[in-house]
Amino acid sequence: MTKKHHKDDIKDLEKELNKELEKSQKKNCEKELEKLKQENEKLKRKLADSEEILKNTQLQYVQLKNEFDAYQRRIQAQQQKLKQEAFEKVILNVLPILELFLQSYDHLPEEFKEHKWTEGLTIINKKISQFLENSGIEIIPTIGETPDETMHEIIHVQEVPEDKKWKIIQEVKKWYILKTTDWKKVLTPAKVVIWQ
Repeated sequence: MTKKHHKDDIKDLEKELNKELEKSQKKNCEKELEKLKQENEKLKRKLADSEEILKNTQLQYVQLKNEFDAYQRRIQAQQQKLKQEAFEKVILNVLPILELFLQSYDHLPEEFKEHKWTEGLTIINKKISQFLENSGIEIIPTIGETPDETMHEIIHVQEVPEDKKWKIIQEVKKWYILKTTDWKKVLTPAKVVIWQ
């Protein structure tokens, strides 16, 4: 064999080796590419699953937050109602005592109003009035008004001329209402005497 043939054989062998190397590299690359594609698909599925879990978690969070907010509002409303009921109960127990004092003070003879010892009664009278006002309790005047059975308890009727019928002429017990920003509630109806 000649040198030329030998060189040609080497070149052919190199070409073949290069082709084989290229084929091998191509196969390896294809295998690697296939692996990467499969891994990419797995990652896409995991990402989709994670996004679904995140979406569901966010929805659950919003639902739980709404439920918790509603629960807090309900508890606050119940607490407010309980406080209101407790306050009303205390007031209803204290009102007869306060009213007795106020009636006594209103019937204090004029000659005693100038004495020093009545100054304390005057201060107590003012404090009671301030307490009632600050507590949202109003004393509603009834004399001269038309009686309403939801607010007035008629305990006596006096006969009078036709033009003065159905008017309150005397208040035996005052009419107290409790006012808040939203509503009014009758605590005690007035006991009244009317003309008929």
